[in-house]
Amino acid sequence: MYLIKEKLEVGSTDFFFKQAMKSPKSVLPDPTKRHEDHQATWQEIKQERMHSLTEDDRNEYYKKKMVKLLHELPPISPIRRPILNAITEGMPASIAAKDFNFNIRTLYRARIENSTNYCLDLHYLPGVKRVRISEDQFLYAEHFLDENFPVTSGRDYRVIRMTDDNLYIIYYFYCLEREIIPLGKTTFIYNFLKKYKIHHSSDESVCCHCFKLKELKKKQNPTAKDQADIINLEKHIERWHEQSHYYLECKRILVADKQREKIIVVQDFTQIKVQGTFYQDLIVCFYSYDEQIEGELKRTYCHFLAPTNTTKNDSLFVFGVWRSHIKEKFFDQKTKIEVFSDGGPKHFKLTGTMSFFGFLKKNMNVDLTYHFFESNHGHSICDGVAAHAKKALNVQQRDTGIPINNPNEVVVVLRKIKNTFAQLAVVETVKLPFATFTGIRSSMKFTFGQVDNKFKTFGYNLSRSNVINGQWEAKIDGFAPLQL
Repeated sequence: MYLIKEKLEVGSTDFFFKQAMKSPKSVLPDPTKRHEDHQATWQEIKQERMHSLTEDDRNEYYKKKMVKLLHELPPISPIRRPILNAITEGMPASIAAKDFNFNIRTLYRARIENSTNYCLDLHYLPGVKRVRISEDQFLYAEHFLDENFPVTSGRDYRVIRMTDDNLYIIYYFYCLEREIIPLGKTTFIYNFLKKYKIHHSSDESVCCHCFKLKELKKKQNPTAKDQADIINLEKHIERWHEQSHYYLECKRILVADKQREKIIVVQDFTQIKVQGTFYQDLIVCFYSYDEQIEGELKRTYCHFLAPTNTTKNDSLFVFGVWRSHIKEKFFDQKTKIEVFSDGGPKHFKLTGTMSFFGFLKKNMNVDLTYHFFESNHGHSICDGVAAHAKKALNVQQRDTGIPINNPNEVVVVLRKIKNTFAQLAVVETVKLPFATFTGIRSSMKFTFGQVDNKFKTFGYNLSRSNVINGQWEAKIDGFAPLQL
């Protein structure tokens, strides 16, 4: 208070008059300069007072400023009622009318008009002509993302290494080449990209096939061999996109499965490191209809840890884990099972595993289909589950200072993670002979059925395809000792 009083006295008329009397020339000060000094002094006082206010005091100050702004707007202003409706939404009209000193009828009219969206959509400065955005512009923007930054297999988001500014530059020239009117930069970044799950990462994995295709397209004079490679690599891109989109489509269909008859299974192997060694871990993720949250999927994450550090991640490991699934009744009351994984040649995409799933199909009496992601694009939810597990183990060891040395200790830690089930895997020890399925690598989908008293496995080029590109007789009788 002393500071304020002193400054007010300095800015007073008596102060300037006394100073003038002391001057040799006895010249009165310029009144304009006196006014400027007074204003500067008052601004300093206001800033000091604002810094000393509490959060509640500042909120009260902002409220008064907002009320004053609304009262200063003319009654015919097109934004007066939308703003009033937006800031009083959810508040009883009688209380809001009292707080903002408005007639209650004005509040009722603002809410009847329900023009909140109009207020929030004011992205343009006053006086600027608003340009309507067509649906075609958004469709072309979606095509741009699908062509240049597609959803990688098993993911429901897009990984982009560049910034939003550089992404818009590429999109802008993409539109110019096709004579399309591009979206504005603000609309593209804050309205369009906001609807998509964009993950900015500097560690995006680069597929060797995709990288080779990019390098071949840079050549000005490609040879005949280069052109043939380009055709084959473009098919690789098509399979990648097709399998990714089909996986997402299956999840969307599952969201609407109120009968709870379908389930999606995604599986992949990882290695769990502990002190001095590591153990194989088969991660199996289950997606099913969520009864509690509409529009969401129920997720269950399972870890099946190898009992020893010499246990291999082969097809026998997979057989044992799936027998455990059945014993744990994961598939009770399910009529359709969709399985997804990468094309691991040691454990998934091989004759023994496809024969085993044919054996499951016959004995479980369900509609069972096995899908594979394209080579080098098999990233799935299992990668995220593995990252959470490894982080939990790392945190546990750092917090306690006690090293984890065996798989039983790993299982105890993993069971503490939300929605996670963990146990030691029961690995089959008997190797079963199989006739090799020739040409199995070219198929991305497999179904199983009986034809002419023979149980067969059918291969398809893509998951959406109904054209069989290969069929093999499955010797499922050899699995008889593995009683389900």
